[in-house]
Amino acid sequence: MTFDKWSFIGTVLPFFGSHDVYALAHSDLDEFIIHRKGQKTKKGTPPKQVSINREIDDIQSYLNWCVTNKKILNNPLKGFKRPKDDREVIAPPTINEINKIIKNAAPHIQRFVIISYYIGARPGPIEIGALKWSKISWDEKKILIRSADKKGIIGRRVNIHETLLIFLRQWYIEDQNKDIPIDNIIHYRGKPVTSIKKAFQRAKERAFQRAKERAFIYRRLRPYDIRHAHVTHQLEEGADIKAVSLNVGHKSPDTTRKVYQHVSGKLQKEAIEKLPSLDTSTLTEIFKKKLG
Repeated sequence: MTFDKWSFIGTVLPFFGSHDVYALAHSDLDEFIIHRKGQKTKKGTPPKQVSINREIDDIQSYLNWCVTNKKILNNPLKGFKRPKDDREVIAPPTINEINKIIKNAAPHIQRFVIISYYIGARPGPIEIGALKWSKISWDEKKILIRSADKKGIIGRRVNIHETLLIFLRQWYIEDQNKDIPIDNIIHYRGKPVTSIKKAFQRAKERAFQRAKERAFIYRRLRPYDIRHAHVTHQLEEGADIKAVSLNVGHKSPDTTRKVYQHVSGKLQKEAIEKLPSLDTSTLTEIFKKKLG
């Protein structure tokens, strides 16, 4: 049985802890969904349906485990139909789309997109917003990234791609030539950047408006999708999934596989093409006889 232990303790047990397991009914899960939608996340917004559905899966997994281990006779919630996920699968941006966004972005967004693509750090103030010049080892060509609280590794030293190294050296010279040297690699007018959503959206809109092909880049893209591009393009090129997982701060390669690999049509196509071909000569003879 695998489930999110802390989510189970923090959200599921307080609601179901006093319930008699044999008195549970599908209506209790309906009430649980209503209860969860009335709560707030750390961001002050209601939890998404996809998160609530994961919690329902955890409940089902726990009850099924209890049945298997003869703790209870049956799972009273078996067969419950969850609401549809509100998750939208967004294909990661192509290299062409990323280049267009960079071309039309403000300097601090250019830094964000380029760095995010080459090291795969999570957008936001904890990871990519907290990158420091003082955390770069120029000799080893590595950068120390403090990992966001995702129950994965606390921090990681990531190798710097040669192309990114060229950009970093140029940006470092720019920042050191300012009146007050700046340690944050991504900054706006000398101050750390805590959110880039609006500026990123503006860059994307400008890229669309100036594109010769009017349909170009007119789709939903989020800052987080640059991280998706970092992972997906590496996997498409045959990179080791464990190495990619460590670079982006995942707890295990399973997380990388489940969250990212499914978005790549190229990987799915290549997997199908690797199937050995069957001998169709027998079928051909059968069809000839039927037609004859």
